[in-house]
Amino acid sequence: GADWYSGTDYTNEEHKKKMMESVRQVVMEYKDEPYILMWMLGNENNYGYAGTPNVEPGMGCRAKIQPDAYYAFVNEVAKMIKSIDPNHPVAICNGETVYIDYFAKYCTDVDVFGANVYRGPYGFGRTYWEDVKDMTDRPTMITEYGCPSYLKDDPARGEEFQAGYHKGNWE
Repeated sequence: GADWYSGTDYTNEEHKKKMMESVRQVVMEYKDEPYILMWMLGNENNYGYAGTPNVEPGMGCRAKIQPDAYYAFVNEVAKMIKSIDPNHPVAICNGETVYIDYFAKYCTDVDVFGANVYRGPYGFGRTYWEDVKDMTDRPTMITEYGCPSYLKDDPARGEEFQAGYHKGNWE
């Protein structure tokens, strides 16, 4: 029910109802498939990328604007999934550790904290793991990482930079 430029309003009952129904249908359809490992909710919803940068203040992805409502809703979805499929864990795919404090507070029924982590040539280091450990006792996983694509005409972001970025992540 949300248009692209306004973004999902996690306080809007109609938006939440439609999302819950959509997730319910997916879980019902696939819960018994042998290849399902877990249910992953979202993909960097906490960052606030939606529509265009020229939208009115307060618009766009509302998870960034309404983190309490967003993470509380994620927990509602996790509860619903577990009522349908108690055999698979539920995870979230956060952007980095941004708002992990809200995750810890509201997402008590989410089993795994997942994050897309892009930390450059310094890699994940201890800081990622410590950030997560300091905020939640749940398992964590890195759901995505990488580096900016090779830019032939930008020496600052060229092959050497990209190689160092990858090396830092691998180490």
